[in-house]
Amino acid sequence: MAEIFITETQGGFKPQTSMLDAPYMFETSIVKGAVFYLPFNGDLGADTFVIRAKDSVSVSLVGDMQGHGSEDRKKILPFLHDLEHLSQLAVSSEYNIDNFVKEIISMDQKADCTSMDLFSLSFVRVLSDGSICYLNEGENRIIIYSDGKLCDNSEELSHGKIGLLKLTMGSVNQILNVLRPYKMNLKSGDRVFLCSDGVIGFSEGSDEEQRLSYVHGKMAASLSLQDIIQDINKQAYSDLSRGYSLADDYSLIGIELK
Repeated sequence: MAEIFITETQGGFKPQTSMLDAPYMFETSIVKGAVFYLPFNGDLGADTFVIRAKDSVSVSLVGDMQGHGSEDRKKILPFLHDLEHLSQLAVSSEYNIDNFVKEIISMDQKADCTSMDLFSLSFVRVLSDGSICYLNEGENRIIIYSDGKLCDNSEELSHGKIGLLKLTMGSVNQILNVLRPYKMNLKSGDRVFLCSDGVIGFSEGSDEEQRLSYVHGKMAASLSLQDIIQDINKQAYSDLSRGYSLADDYSLIGIELK
């Protein structure tokens, strides 16, 4: 199968413009996938993602780059370009995933982020044998459904946002001792979802506890990826149609092992 490279502006993907839009679907030799990205105010802003696939699959979701708009994006572009390159390296089974955090720190320093440029990072790599590794830092969530159980790797299990790590957490050596990718094995039909914080807290008027319970229920349901994401979005649309307004970028990526 041909190599896949999808970002918010590549691979035929176009950001959604409404909660009722269908997710973008893709397929590789080992996973089925779906992407839904609704930017705040219609402008590419606080979230971005990179999906690479060949023999294996890597998915990176960056959320909460402070500020919305082109000037803030220009400042972070060196990081985003390097993230695309690192995602390409990560699809090789020979790439040592334990080096991923070190590379992220190096990229963060190269991007010359300020203390206002803290961001969240979710990363998942799936190999052809079903083994995965994942890293989640900040306010994003990685939610895994396997063997009938749902595991939500949320901010409560992470160690803060990535940007300017040396100021928020201490020395690089301390960071490397804490930020290590988790590893596990999945089987056919298991799913992994990457969610920016806007999926749960999409509106200041929404009940986040109730919303999270609904999202968890849908992710564990016997539905297709497309139906799961569309049902989750329809509930958000219902809240927004009652007068609430979208308050954040809204990014939801799902993959299911074949």
